[in-house]
Amino acid sequence: MKHLLYIYGILNAQGTLNDRIIFQKSSSASYWWGISFMSANNGSILNYCEIKNGCGIDCHNTNITINNCYIHDNIGPGCYFVNTSAPSLSFNTISNNGFDGVYCDFGADITFEENGKSQIINNFGSGVYSKNSTVWMGLEMVDIQGKCSVYGNGDEDVYSLNNSVLYCDYVWWNNNANPPSSSQYYCDGTSTLYKSAYLTSNPGGGSGLAKQIGNNKPFNPKDIDRDDPVQLFHLAMYYKHTDNIKKSNRKLSRYH
Repeated sequence: MKHLLYIYGILNAQGTLNDRIIFQKSSSASYWWGISFMSANNGSILNYCEIKNGCGIDCHNTNITINNCYIHDNIGPGCYFVNTSAPSLSFNTISNNGFDGVYCDFGADITFEENGKSQIINNFGSGVYSKNSTVWMGLEMVDIQGKCSVYGNGDEDVYSLNNSVLYCDYVWWNNNANPPSSSQYYCDGTSTLYKSAYLTSNPGGGSGLAKQIGNNKPFNPKDIDRDDPVQLFHLAMYYKHTDNIKKSNRKLSRYH
C-alpha cells in the first residue's frame, strides 16, 4: 500500500526547537512516500519539523516556506521542487538523503534566504541538482549572502544543466577556506553558475534540530538493518545510484 500525505490546500506545521513535529512512516507501514504539495495554495509553512524515513518533500507548482527543519535519511531526494515551485528556505539541515539533497526541475525558483545558513551535506547524490531552474544562495554583485554550507555530498555538491542559473556566491564549501574544487560542481554549456565569492570560515547554521538530535553522519552501507525492508530498499537504491554514476559519464538518472 502506498502511504502519502497529499496537500492541496495549506499545511501549517509549526513546532519549536523543544517540541518538534515529526513526519515519518509509522512502525507498521512498510514504506512512506513523504509529503506531496500538488498545485497547493501558497502559504504553507514547515517550521521546526523533522522529515525522515520516506521520500521527503515533493512540491509541484507550489510556493512554501521551510525553516528550521531537519530533512534526513529519506530514500529519495530530501526536497523535490518542480513545475515552477518557488520555495523559501532558512536554517535547515538537509542531509543523508538517498539521492540529491535538493532536486529542482521544470522552472523551479528556489531561494535560500539572506543569512539563512542552511546546510546541504552528506547526501548520496548531489547537494543541489538543478535542471532548467534557478537557485539563489548568494550573489556578490548585489551582496546577497545566504551563507549556506554545501559539502560532503556523494556527487558534485552543485550540479546544473539545461539552462539553469545557480547563484552560489558566499557558500561554505568546506574546502580549507578555498573556493570550491572542480570536483564539487558541474555546469553544462547551457547553464550559469556564480561561485567566485566564497566564505572562508564555517558560518555554522543549519537546523537546531539536527544539532539537538545529533544524527548527521554520512551514509554507511554497513549500518543497514538487513531485516528492515525499507532499509534494504534504501541500500539497493544506494548501490543502483552509485553504479549509475560509474557508468553514466555525467548523464545521471534521477528517481523519485
